[in-house]
Amino acid sequence: MPLEYVTQETQGFKMLRRGHIDLIVGFYDNMPKPIKSQVIAQYPWQMVTLDKSAARYSEE
Repeated sequence: MPLEYVTQETQGFKMLRRGHIDLIVGFYDNMPKPIKSQVIAQYPWQMVTLDKSAARYSEE
């Protein structure tokens, strides 16, 4: 599995929505829709993925 370090300034959520990456591991306070998070370790680590059951996100 290839891993890539992405800084928060890299627009990781946008890359996730566009299918450029599959998941993000980090700590976030707020996630835009249709992004979902799951706690994977002691606070604040989270795994962030695209929520395929959510309504489509429209980037304007």
